[in-house]
Amino acid sequence: MEGDSRKDGVYPVDCDTSSALFKGLLKQEHVLFTHGDHCVSTATGFKVIARSGPNIAGIANDEKQLYGVQFHPEVDLSKCGLKILKNFLFGICNLKGDFKMSDRVEVCISKIRESVGANKILILLSGGVDSTVCAALLSKTLDPSQIIAVHIDNGFLRKDESSKVIESLKSLGIKVHLINAGLRFLSGTTMLHVDLVTEA
Repeated sequence: MEGDSRKDGVYPVDCDTSSALFKGLLKQEHVLFTHGDHCVSTATGFKVIARSGPNIAGIANDEKQLYGVQFHPEVDLSKCGLKILKNFLFGICNLKGDFKMSDRVEVCISKIRESVGANKILILLSGGVDSTVCAALLSKTLDPSQIIAVHIDNGFLRKDESSKVIESLKSLGIKVHLINAGLRFLSGTTMLHVDLVTEA
């Protein structure tokens, strides 16, 4: 329900520490709120597990393992937030917590092999993080002859940026095809010429 005023900032919240979500927390914690609405009642099967003043700030249905909070546990301003997230992930969802970035790389490599097979792949490289990470994964997975890497110098990049992009990717074993398109972009137009048809 829409509130009379917004609640923005760090406020105290009273926690039911018998709840699996708030295990190991203090009875009162300080968390970040940023909302203009409030909860006045819970659905059947849910109970209130946190309040900020008279307002409901957390609910739970332990049987269905459903939980909700009306504050931000994911931000640094909520000092207990990391503990709440750990309780949810490892205490409630029973995740192991043994996932590593190297696991993510292996999943990506497997997906690339499955998707590309023996085909060739075209990658447009800006030199930014996304395209560079993608190129690095491709170079770990595919034969260099399968990768067609293209970088377009549009003439509006920082000084020597294109040569830096090419050099950095060369270290990964990727041959980058450079297209110098500065004049084409400079003389390009965004004006569309449309013939208007008038009805009689």
